[in-house]
Amino acid sequence: MSTKPPPPVWPPVKLLLRSARAVVVDKPAGLLVHNSQWAGPRETTLTELVRRDVDAGLVPVHRLDRGTSGACVFAVDGAAARDLQAELTTSTKSYLAIVRGHVKAAIAVTHALDDDDVKGSERKEARSLIEPVAMSTVARVSLVRVTMWTGRRHQARRHCKHVSHPIIGDATHGKGPLNREFAARYGLNRLCLHARVVVVEGVPVTAPLPADWASATATLWPDVNLEAAIAALELPMSTTTKTPMDQPTKPPRIFAMSFASVYPLYVKKAEKKGRTQQEVDEVIRWLTGYSDVQLQRALKDTVTFDAFFADAPALNANVGLIKGVVCGVRVEEVDDLLMQKIRWLDLLVDELARGKGMNAILRGG
Repeated sequence: MSTKPPPPVWPPVKLLLRSARAVVVDKPAGLLVHNSQWAGPRETTLTELVRRDVDAGLVPVHRLDRGTSGACVFAVDGAAARDLQAELTTSTKSYLAIVRGHVKAAIAVTHALDDDDVKGSERKEARSLIEPVAMSTVARVSLVRVTMWTGRRHQARRHCKHVSHPIIGDATHGKGPLNREFAARYGLNRLCLHARVVVVEGVPVTAPLPADWASATATLWPDVNLEAAIAALELPMSTTTKTPMDQPTKPPRIFAMSFASVYPLYVKKAEKKGRTQQEVDEVIRWLTGYSDVQLQRALKDTVTFDAFFADAPALNANVGLIKGVVCGVRVEEVDDLLMQKIRWLDLLVDELARGKGMNAILRGG
């Protein structure tokens, strides 16, 4: 006769901050913040452990998913909880995530989100910045920091998916075969998302890298001091609540547009001047390093421009030779790297439409 395995024995919670109104603890992965009708049978929760180990009257201020680890905020009573919840809606929150693909440059995401659990609910503004910490040379994954200025449900997970860099271990928004591969090969058996920094009463509270990542990160980034790399990114973080002026300026609209929506315009421009779609594709492959199969997949998946260039296998070594004016802008003087890549492509297609030979367009090879 089979018996149920005994429930896990959770060690004492690790305290990150304690003030007159708030407590911040380091939540381990695999633990619910509180029981709910959606979570299944009742089980031990972080709230119960915090009340056991810290103070019996503590109230959860926000919720982290079961699989997410890191900084989680509690309040001393209901009134303090309401105040802290209001503060969290306007303060900076940052997460660390292990994601698919090589993230080579920061990606500003302004993709509006609905309630992930309510079909047909209203889409609301959601803003995140995904920044590379380190790209693995062992596997095609990156450690990134996700900074959020809004607090939509599953925002970090859904924004990473939106730019074609799903989080490893995300059973809902990620890739099943990839999750299983990383679980088997590197022991990453959970959602690879960690609440790194939360600002509470004007104080940034930092959760150290989770212990259950240690073996995998040592294998994936053998020569990288990840704590130092993360700390370098965190230096500009304010110790106070962010104001709208502190937040990143809204990125150009084209960054969030799908590459597939603009691609037909490139083709139409070329074909009007007697050039072919095949030549447009050759130009794109030369610039980005995509194979034809990879290019067609990107078009089918309707990835955004920022994701299209962020996931490009390798920019051509001769991009420095792309010089000229397109849309009234001299491409070699564009400061924003993503916008410069887009302008490079604009200029190459423009040269194609103006009848320039392919050898010259491809800068000799």
